[in-house]
Amino acid sequence: MKETKTWVMLLPTILVISILFIIPLIYTVLLSLNFFSITSNQAISFNAYVDILTSSSFTDSLAFSLTIALISTVASILIAIVVSMTLRNTFIGRRLALFVYQFNIPVPHYVVGISILLLFTQTGLVSRWFYAFGLIASPSSFPVIVFDQNGIGVIIAFVLKFFPFIGIAILSLLLTSIKDYEEQAATLGANRIQRFIHVLFPMMMPSILFSSILVFAYAFGSYEVPFLLGSTYPKALAILAYQKFTDIDLNSRPEAMAIANIMTIIIVALVILAYIQLNTMNRMRARQNGKE
Repeated sequence: MKETKTWVMLLPTILVISILFIIPLIYTVLLSLNFFSITSNQAISFNAYVDILTSSSFTDSLAFSLTIALISTVASILIAIVVSMTLRNTFIGRRLALFVYQFNIPVPHYVVGISILLLFTQTGLVSRWFYAFGLIASPSSFPVIVFDQNGIGVIIAFVLKFFPFIGIAILSLLLTSIKDYEEQAATLGANRIQRFIHVLFPMMMPSILFSSILVFAYAFGSYEVPFLLGSTYPKALAILAYQKFTDIDLNSRPEAMAIANIMTIIIVALVILAYIQLNTMNRMRARQNGKE
């Protein structure tokens, strides 16, 4: 009876997940395998995956997307830890600082992207300020931050959006009973660095792990920010998939779906690894508590 009640309560969530994720995923897999081919004599094949995986444009786009997502995630984690460790202390203006810290979270990504575009292009506000103060000879000599092949502008936009999201998860943990453990370590003679390494950071890890997976997945599959701030080559994987899907040649659509499926496999694999890592951490913590 309890199991039936549980399934009934989970039914709305299962329906939403099926409609928004599972059914589209099945459709993309079938389309990538040429299941909906116009010609009846063309059998299901993995040609789209072979063509994509052997394409230099795909490998370059994959490396670009992974690099952008990894750098943005790591930089956001580091900034979030530093800012959260600062904001947990009491100081004048702390409430205003907390408001500013959270203010950027509901702002859409494309708004941040447009802001970076207006500020850091060679004809943007920052380059004009530098030129007005005599720091550069002309606005065109301003460093290329937007539309560059290294994706610096994309990384800046992602970091500005991501570090408050990760930071709020860390800060909410730091403001709980974690302070008691830190005080106990201090009474045992641990300095600040030792308390951070052996007490704070291990307790932060679950929050950092889950929030960073969400951040990495979004950065890896993002379309609007790389479209606004990225270079023409290499493209982000989401842009490459969209261009192939909207190509006038219908034979490119299976390749677009193949790219989308490969992106999904990478993200799901990361989630599984994070879940395994979290379980390992919980088991180690349970063993330590058992020994104590």
